[in-house]
Amino acid sequence: MYEFGSLQGKKWFKPMIELENILVENQIEQMPIPALKSLLYHMKNTGMNSVTNIDKILDVASKRDVFSSPYITLQFLERL
Repeated sequence: MYEFGSLQGKKWFKPMIELENILVENQIEQMPIPALKSLLYHMKNTGMNSVTNIDKILDVASKRDVFSSPYITLQFLERL
């Protein structure tokens, strides 16, 4: 739903902010790494990302040891 909303432009601004907050608060721990990368990509494209949410995503990624491989680190950080 978040990916679809990111393609809808500004008319979905408020629902996208609410959905982003819900995803980060409740689902971020269970999301696989590709889903985290996708979330970051769509946050960047919509321009609705908050620094607090990005910090939480990076915290989860570091707990999962995503940054141990330089290749995966570059893939992950290019989404920012």
